[in-house]
Amino acid sequence: MAACIVLKYHSQESAIRLSDQQVMCTMLAAFSLHVFAHWLILFWIVPMCRRDHEDTPVDYATVSRETPCSWFSANPVHCLRSRYIHRHDPPCDHYFLGKEHLLKRNPKIGIYFESDAAAVSPRKEEGGRRAMDYWWMGHRRTSDASDDGGAVRADRPIGSSSWHRSGTSELLAAWLSPGSFIQTNPVQEAEQAMEVEGQEQLPPTAEESRLPEEGAGSAGSGQEARGS
Repeated sequence: MAACIVLKYHSQESAIRLSDQQVMCTMLAAFSLHVFAHWLILFWIVPMCRRDHEDTPVDYATVSRETPCSWFSANPVHCLRSRYIHRHDPPCDHYFLGKEHLLKRNPKIGIYFESDAAAVSPRKEEGGRRAMDYWWMGHRRTSDASDDGGAVRADRPIGSSSWHRSGTSELLAAWLSPGSFIQTNPVQEAEQAMEVEGQEQLPPTAEESRLPEEGAGSAGSGQEARGS
């Protein structure tokens, strides 16, 4: 950069006229001074501002046992490389907040964290079973067939408070018994409801509009006959 500045300066008309050899020597001197200035800043001034690094007494393995997020588990590319290229067993799994229990311990690749907080599936615990029961009931639409097997009755809407008052496990078992419910598609239910609503709102046809008039006429003729 310094050499370019010198060359541009001597290209101006108002600059001092020098020979080509003198211009080259001036450019070389500017380049050397510029490099020396950078070297002086890098090796003399920068070390004066350096702070001494204090080595921590805790090693990486100890910290990794307590911290699930590390350079390995937080790097998705490293996780893919560990699984599909290096074929580690178990591989390095990607870290997600709230999913720490899915990380598998493998000291050979620097993964020391392992958690047993969620070793048991929530579906197998009492609270988890109740939550799953409520989830199933909230996403199922059940119906009871009548005695003649014809019309069906829609069950309670989602969010009914009776689910909280009754035992969810017993209620779910009764509903999931054979023949106690009919699984339907909510999209089909919505389409059928729209069709029924459209049929109810259709205007009467010409034949249907004539029927009340004919009925009224026949009733009037009957009254005249009785009056006579």
